[in-house]
Amino acid sequence: MQKSLQEPRPKAQIQSRARSQVSAGSQRRTLSKRRLSSQSKVAASHLEPSVFWMNSSSPTAVHTPKASHTRTAKQQTPSTSESKPKLQTQTSTCAAPAASCRSKSHPARRSVSRARTSQSKCGTAAIDFFRWDMVRLVLGPPPATLLNHPDDPNDTQIFQCLYRCRQDGKNEVIGLLATPPGLTLASCRGLVITCPGAGGGPGPTDPCGGGGGGTYGGYNVFGNLASELPKHGIAVLLMHYPADEPGRPLEGGIAKTSEHATALLDWAISQYGSPQIPVALVGWSMGGAVAINAGASAVRSCKVSMRGVATIASMKEVAEGAPKALVDAQVPLLLMHNVAGRCTGANSIKIAQSTGRRVEPLLFPGEDHGVKSAFCQLLSWLPPLFNS
Repeated sequence: MQKSLQEPRPKAQIQSRARSQVSAGSQRRTLSKRRLSSQSKVAASHLEPSVFWMNSSSPTAVHTPKASHTRTAKQQTPSTSESKPKLQTQTSTCAAPAASCRSKSHPARRSVSRARTSQSKCGTAAIDFFRWDMVRLVLGPPPATLLNHPDDPNDTQIFQCLYRCRQDGKNEVIGLLATPPGLTLASCRGLVITCPGAGGGPGPTDPCGGGGGGTYGGYNVFGNLASELPKHGIAVLLMHYPADEPGRPLEGGIAKTSEHATALLDWAISQYGSPQIPVALVGWSMGGAVAINAGASAVRSCKVSMRGVATIASMKEVAEGAPKALVDAQVPLLLMHNVAGRCTGANSIKIAQSTGRRVEPLLFPGEDHGVKSAFCQLLSWLPPLFNS
């Protein structure tokens, strides 16, 4: 009888064939991975822009090349003490963007970046979210739908609106201006610019709740200043956020709003006709950090006659050396903070310590984040700043 089964092959032959199959499979997988890697690199070179990470203690962006896209923020961001002075020096010595060193800017949105319309200056890492151009800032009457809320506690007829006119034809309100009756900004004793928080709080679209963008400040403090200070010959300019701004404070919001404040200062100088316009800044929550940063920047550049900076329940993430720069220039710094529950006023205490303890914060026990008592303090503190 013939055998129906084949003779078994030697063990060595079976092992040799198995090794050959494994080797061939490994080679195919290696070639496949190389093809995928090559395709990914080509796609990335066309689709992935450079990423800018935000230093949480400074309004300075740090550029990260595409090759480092998968690293952590901690690895990509150098220390403030090493990066910030260098970046400031580069920016201050550069008059205009060079054609050979222009790169698109992006907000720090974790690992996702969005294209912006502007470009960074001369290859530095300074954030430029929007190209603020004086030609595009226009003062005019409010739009019909902005200041008509039935619950608005303010006399909205006192406001004119400052518009940002975009290249695409859209006009966005970026500020509400209240001046003494019959006077222009150039005829006023000075100007107070207010800086809201991170987008929450009372404002024209929600004057009594948290969905108004914070334009009016906590307990309508900024709206009340706009009503009262013009009686003393002082104009008030309330910063107002366009749609989708400012973003999260530590992911570009502070830096972006600081640019907004600087643009308002530049516009005010153009209207006043002189860089000697007396100015005071008041900020609430995130706006407190913005007021300190923008005030210190204006002092260092001798841009305006800075008369004072006040904060209400400020965030502690201010630019390194900014509070000290204000105090060194003998600019009055008023730090107000609530003390209730887990809030101990630590943010304002830390800011005060950074001045060399030359400033003592004013604490209000039992008050919430809006700091209701701030208005009375500001109404007595601000007018004397413009006496000389």
